[in-house]
Amino acid sequence: MSNLIFTKGLEQVQKNDCDWETGTIRMLLERDTSGYSPDIRDDYLDAFTSGGGVEISVASYARRTLTNCSVVVNKADDQIEFHCSNIAFGSLEAGQVVKSMMVYLQVGGDDSTPEDDVLLFYIDTDFNTMLPISLGGGAFNITVNGQGLVKFAQA
Repeated sequence: MSNLIFTKGLEQVQKNDCDWETGTIRMLLERDTSGYSPDIRDDYLDAFTSGGGVEISVASYARRTLTNCSVVVNKADDQIEFHCSNIAFGSLEAGQVVKSMMVYLQVGGDDSTPEDDVLLFYIDTDFNTMLPISLGGGAFNITVNGQGLVKFAQA
């Protein structure tokens, strides 16, 4: 598969309903044993949680809130870029493989209602030569380069 922006996420961007600077944008790590098959028409996080999705489950893992988020329209390269600060998951115990990263807009103040958390994008294509990656018991950090966490170009 390749990186994708979910239709509902794109709708949020188009309508400017997703406040990238003050909204709660979160990331989870999908495990390689997951049975989730992403569909661009999946709207809410419960498509993952009730659709066979398996998250990394080592003891020190927790979803992360992205900071300094913004959307940049790069007209010169005909693409939309999603920017944020680097993401630190801390030291994650060895023994599992990260298959993908999912980014969503948290609604309601916590992660207890995945049926209203809007899916934004799914990243499983090689990201800075790191995916898929086995957890090795050390720091798991995602470095966001100058072109953003993910970019979507017009074909």
